[in-house]
Amino acid sequence: MTIDYDELANEARELIDEFGVFGYVKLVQNTGTHDPLTGEVSAGTIAVDLHAVDLEIKSKLVDGTRILASDRMVIMSNDVAPKMSDDILIGNNTHKIIEIMPISPAGTPVTYEVVCRG
Repeated sequence: MTIDYDELANEARELIDEFGVFGYVKLVQNTGTHDPLTGEVSAGTIAVDLHAVDLEIKSKLVDGTRILASDRMVIMSNDVAPKMSDDILIGNNTHKIIEIMPISPAGTPVTYEVVCRG
């Protein structure tokens, strides 16, 4: 039996849309560029609307050091792959990404669980 991971990703997006609000959570990506001649980095960001659900952190993940009880868990579809240098915007509050946990059976990202702190 062959598993269609793209279809699983579509189903995950539909569930996330049902229980989340599209665009309430945004991924703020760094769009700055590095000029190798001058060494300067231009500043710039872009906010991308996400298919995502914002949740309280699971208590079993809280260790009091690396992950705190006040952190947030964002479950997002695979539309955009988050990077540690990105930020998560929840409503009007910016959160730093602490950890990215892709759910990727057979190496195909279906969803991402992102722990963030604001």
